[in-house]
Amino acid sequence: MTTFDSVYEMTNPLTEIRRQHFWEYFSGSTLNSRWTPLTQTTSFTATMSDSVDGGVLLTPNTANNGGGTIAFADKRTFAHNGSVFICNAKRSNITNFNHTPTGFSSTVRGDSAGNHVAVWDMSTLGTRPNFYLKTCNASGQEEEAQSTVPIDTAFHKFRLECKSASVDGSIDGLTDITCTSKLPTIAMQPICGLQNGSSGTAHTMNVNYVEAYNT
Repeated sequence: MTTFDSVYEMTNPLTEIRRQHFWEYFSGSTLNSRWTPLTQTTSFTATMSDSVDGGVLLTPNTANNGGGTIAFADKRTFAHNGSVFICNAKRSNITNFNHTPTGFSSTVRGDSAGNHVAVWDMSTLGTRPNFYLKTCNASGQEEEAQSTVPIDTAFHKFRLECKSASVDGSIDGLTDITCTSKLPTIAMQPICGLQNGSSGTAHTMNVNYVEAYNT
């Protein structure tokens, strides 16, 4: 019987350097300390959901543009040209969202204000009826590629892959879209967040799985 000195050696030769790779199932009673919540306005909470497979529940305040994110406190360990982000998430509502950036960002914010991002997003304030993939670099300009999946309140598996000449995305393994311009050019961190589009209602987002790795 073959024995190994480590689990890594069971599937990989020691001459191959293991790349950064992590999984997060958002279980337990508190959010793991690797995640740092950012409050965009006066209040934002990231608490474990008291529901089956609810994961972490992200809740902003009810103000216009109220929102926040959870990220890695600017620990950017994933390559802009060779990394994958996967998450399972759902939104509580399909109206009055400004943004729900879920993917990679160079800062703890997922917007396009000079940040480098590759995220799945939704905004129901404009003419975007479907989930869309968004890329951006320091120019402040962004590219959007709409999927064929209408915005809804069900869990979906969002995947994106950052490559040297594109960012490719899929939802539930079925819909593939690509962004080829405004690509990020520096290392990034995982990010999940949301922003209200109007006052009066605090919409929420559940995330019960995140995976990210360098390719």
